[in-house]
Amino acid sequence: MVKRTSLKDRKGVDILFDSTDALETKAQKSSDSLQSSKEDSKDYNVSKDPNLVKITVFIRNDQMADIEQIQVDERRRTGIKPDKYKLAQEAYDLLIQKYKNT
Repeated sequence: MVKRTSLKDRKGVDILFDSTDALETKAQKSSDSLQSSKEDSKDYNVSKDPNLVKITVFIRNDQMADIEQIQVDERRRTGIKPDKYKLAQEAYDLLIQKYKNT
């Protein structure tokens, strides 16, 4: 049996018949929401650095726990919590150095 929904909850074709003001208000709210989520993100303009390439890496749960522990320890030791991407860059540098020397 099909569940009935209120006409107020329906979207779809009904949005085409909304007034222009209502559509502009919805668009503005969407834009404001997108802007605030961009400001809240922890990108720190990393994406604007031309020397960086974005990759996706899968790691084990224990590796993630160790990385988070490193962050906590460094925060206690220096007062600054290192970003995960900076820790990953340091790890890649060590790995590359290891394999270049062999």
